[in-house]
Amino acid sequence: MMKKTIFLKAFSGYFLLIALLSAAILTYAFQTIREYSIHLMTDDLYRFTVSLRSSIAPFIASKERESLNAFITKLDAAVQTRITIVDSQGVVLADSKENPRVMENHRNRPEIANALEGMTGNSLRPSATTGEKMLYVAIPLGEANPPSGALRASLYVSDINTFFSMLQNSILHITLLIVLLSLVLAFLFARHLTEPIRELSSAARTVAGGNFNTRVIPSHSDELRDLATSFNYMTERIQLLVAELTRQKEESRSIITSLQAGLFVLDSQERFLIANDAFRSIAGAAVEGKYLWEVLRDHRLTEFFQEAREKRKSVLREMEFRGRSFLCSANALAAGGEMIVVMHDITELKNVEQMKKDFASNISHELRTPLTAIKGFVETMQDEATSQQKHYLSIVARHTERLIHIVEDLLLLSKLEDREQEPLSDKVSLAALIADSVALFSKKAEDKGISLVSRVASDMPSVCGDAFKLEQALINLIDNAVKYSDKGSITITAEHKNGSAIISVQDTGTGIPAEHLPRIFERFYVVDKSRTRTLGGTGLGLSIVKHIVLLHNGTIKVDSIPGAGSTFTISLPLCQ
Repeated sequence: MMKKTIFLKAFSGYFLLIALLSAAILTYAFQTIREYSIHLMTDDLYRFTVSLRSSIAPFIASKERESLNAFITKLDAAVQTRITIVDSQGVVLADSKENPRVMENHRNRPEIANALEGMTGNSLRPSATTGEKMLYVAIPLGEANPPSGALRASLYVSDINTFFSMLQNSILHITLLIVLLSLVLAFLFARHLTEPIRELSSAARTVAGGNFNTRVIPSHSDELRDLATSFNYMTERIQLLVAELTRQKEESRSIITSLQAGLFVLDSQERFLIANDAFRSIAGAAVEGKYLWEVLRDHRLTEFFQEAREKRKSVLREMEFRGRSFLCSANALAAGGEMIVVMHDITELKNVEQMKKDFASNISHELRTPLTAIKGFVETMQDEATSQQKHYLSIVARHTERLIHIVEDLLLLSKLEDREQEPLSDKVSLAALIADSVALFSKKAEDKGISLVSRVASDMPSVCGDAFKLEQALINLIDNAVKYSDKGSITITAEHKNGSAIISVQDTGTGIPAEHLPRIFERFYVVDKSRTRTLGGTGLGLSIVKHIVLLHNGTIKVDSIPGAGSTFTISLPLCQ
């Protein structure tokens, strides 16, 4: 359709141009030729009248009007030109066509009026005598001024038109021949112009069909050659890009296929676009082209994916599906509404984690009874022991007490990690909680020369949770701050912001090196083991704090500079 339109536009444009030019040229030529022909006829009549003037002078001088009329009538028959002679008053003396005696006065005829004033007159008008259009030329007679009369010669315009028609037909035939020849040339030129475009169009359709080896042979040395060269370069580049994309696609497919985690991509209509073998194994069937609800009939998974789509960012969550545990990561792509989901099977890890929790819980329960017995016997023996024996028994008692603290902390951690155990939803006053916690350590801080300060916002609202556990978390943080600070101050602040309570414990102690910060909330992890043994820590305090905060749907973070101190910040949701 495109090539025909271009050809027709080019050919029609040339045809219209030729037609308009031909019409304009013919119109102008005919008008010019007609005017020029009349001008030539006028000159011929003028020369005729001038040459005739001397011949009729004797007749006028002798006043032989009959002889004069016979003479000009004979002359008219020979030259086919009407001749009229009038006197100075406009009276017709002789006429080669009509009886002068019955003709009216010609004084008011334009050409006669000019001639009687001593000038040459001419006029193109209908004859008052015959009614036919004629060309008139009149010259004065005699040497006197005013002239003694006027000599007029005239031709019928029909005779001029006959000549003009013959000339017009000849010109029209020549013009038509030129137009036909021009149209043939325009057709050939338009076809020559559009042929490379047709070739390019055909080649473009071939490339669109997937044949990137298509090339166009340049057949011109103008812009079309540059266009053909650019087309060939474009197809080469497309061929290279498609090959590169195909290679990348195969690599991506190989990577996706080799992943042990389940991976799939959903479109904006929640229909599966891509899925690897691992996910097909999880789903138990092929999923491409199916909708999410057809494959994963679990409202929790559907809600999770919907959350990721609404938040437009990566969302991570542990999910249970078909008796197995998965760590699901969903990320909505901003471009077209697609979403990529990765499901890591963490069933074995969860089992190992549960085994560790069970082991810690069971061993703690088992150790509690013998440790309590050892503590009781050591205290009994200290009453009856010698001074040297008391020294060793005090060491045993101290380590037994440390073991008992570790066992108690492990039991507490086991309870905190039990997600089925919901915290209390009582309203807790943070101002009272902080005041009670600070009072517990005021003496110990004073003994070390440390300033212990609390700053609580006057309009501090309450949080919902377990007051005992929250106090335990705060006590652990303040206890660590006092332990690891030898001077300076400890500041506890509480404020509310964006629907959350922000509690921070800031000290000026030894600080924590940056490489230890990611692991300080792990159980039994200590930064300075020698200092911990001296201070009697168990390595479980910060882990307990973290689990208490998580149990209350909060977050905890730490900022620390070695030698300058640390700041622990807890964020807890306010009561709704």
